Amino acid sequence: MKIKRRVIILGSLIGTTFIQGIALMSTHAQAENSVVDNVTITVPSACSMSANGMTSHNAEINNGTYRDNIGTTTFQVFCNDEGGFSVYAVGFTGEEFGSTVLTSSALGSNHDIITGTATSAGTPDVSNWAMRVQTNSGAAYPVAIENDFDEYHVVPDDYTRVISRENPTDIGASATGASFTTTYSAYISKTQLAGTYTGQVKYTLIHPASELPIEPQVTPSGYIGYYPNASNVTDTMSDQPVETTDTGATLWGSNFKRKGYGFAGWSSTYDYSDPNGFYGPNADIDFTAGTYTGDNDGLSLYAYWIKSAGTFQEWDGCSSLNVGDVTALTDSRDDETYAVAKLADGNCWTIENLRLGHDATITPADTQSTNDAFGGAFTTLAEAETNTFNNTGTANTLYSSSNITGSYAEYRYPRYNDNNTRLGSVANEMQDPSDNIRSYGHYYTWSAAIANTEYFSQNNQNATTASLCPSSWTLPVAGNDTRSSSSDYRILAESIIGTTPNDTWTTNRSRYYNVDGGTNGTIASKLMRSFPANFIYSGSITGSSNSGKGVSGYYWSATSASSNYAYSFGLTATTVYPGTNFNTKTEGVSIRCVKK
Repeated sequence: MKIKRRVIILGSLIGTTFIQGIALMSTHAQAENSVVDNVTITVPSACSMSANGMTSHNAEINNGTYRDNIGTTTFQVFCNDEGGFSVYAVGFTGEEFGSTVLTSSALGSNHDIITGTATSAGTPDVSNWAMRVQTNSGAAYPVAIENDFDEYHVVPDDYTRVISRENPTDIGASATGASFTTTYSAYISKTQLAGTYTGQVKYTLIHPASELPIEPQVTPSGYIGYYPNASNVTDTMSDQPVETTDTGATLWGSNFKRKGYGFAGWSSTYDYSDPNGFYGPNADIDFTAGTYTGDNDGLSLYAYWIKSAGTFQEWDGCSSLNVGDVTALTDSRDDETYAVAKLADGNCWTIENLRLGHDATITPADTQSTNDAFGGAFTTLAEAETNTFNNTGTANTLYSSSNITGSYAEYRYPRYNDNNTRLGSVANEMQDPSDNIRSYGHYYTWSAAIANTEYFSQNNQNATTASLCPSSWTLPVAGNDTRSSSSDYRILAESIIGTTPNDTWTTNRSRYYNVDGGTNGTIASKLMRSFPANFIYSGSITGSSNSGKGVSGYYWSATSASSNYAYSFGLTATTVYPGTNFNTKTEGVSIRCVKK
């Protein structure tokens, strides 16, 4: 008999240590010449697990014989997480999660060796195997054996905690870390056929100890199930129905939130093991009719989380990424984390919609609002409006309407709206309308998008350098065809789609992909909604109407089109407007940011 095992290490949370206060001061200098130099060092939580003796364990056992100590593997854990750590185990035979049977491909399932306590006192006619966990003496910090695994135990068919160390007080006491061993035993019945039988146990290190491991989920037939794929995730999502005749689906945006992590899309595997199995929040997927209905399970999709690599305001790592790489960054203004990708144009883009609200701390130092060609001095957003952008009497707690004059006073309000439910679209019937769709982000007037409290109609066709994006990140530039060489949206779209727009023109919107609503535009839309670009159908808010959620998407640019309009990127199921669309400046539209 041969037993194979492998170690899989997952999980990581950031902890911080701050060192401040290196003061440089001359005793002969005036006080105003003194300087204080602050130093901040971040030490992330780091845990790792290694194993010795992981080569295949082989044992030859005669019929009617019990044998323990079939190979021993020693595990070593190093962890500086003050929340402790745990190790979970699960059967994993033939790449099938949860399988606890030792199988022989030559003999078939009728002769498999099942899991059990594997003692000689067991049922004589049943061959079975077991595992036991023990701590090693002399370890720097001991671990506790969980769930009776200190004796030979049935191999679990779902993730089960085998050892733990919760809230340790002696972190870093020794470089040797914690140590434990696993051994195996087996009983072979007198009727067991000769052959080689193979199985595995999968071990996963989790920290802190309160975390739970990720694992595959089963979705009921006739649905696409969306799973948070971590234990510290807030909010819920409904299942998306699939009809027997459906040959594809447009996926739903995420409503999940995980502090310190960016949502990068959906994964077809719980452990992100398929490099081709990542989808944008509103990606189109194709499948054969009946695949996820009838007697078949539904489709399970898992939130793809990326741990924050730092703040937008301090990060300068775009040049070190390859096209297609995904990371995550945290906005220091409100501690929100967003997934970021280096896209086909060679620039780094946020691939989640902005969610900055009025309660954030916004300063010129952390917001791209300095050197503004429009001259504004932006400090914060107005209170969120519930579902309107055109009532000048209720918009603002920071800037009073009495301070604004002129016929376009409403354009001057830096408003936003966080009413991002699925109201106002055909998607109403697909998901509970009370569900808040986090992927939609917030909706901003153009004044808010360009971080400006005033309205400058004389700058039509010009792009401002100021925006609500984090400092060193900018609102993408767009415009009509005469600005194609500098249009960030145009360059991005053509880099992703791999072709120039159709040469057919319309009166007001310049060129765009697929003016006739045919195949090319459908392909273009799918590509822009695919991972990792992840543009979504977030719709817009026009006056008091929530328009187009689930069927169209619009994204502000930094470029004014006229006294009433600004350019935007737009997409529907059959058309992509690569920065040549325009929206009324009082509309609520989504924001993406780019670092060039």
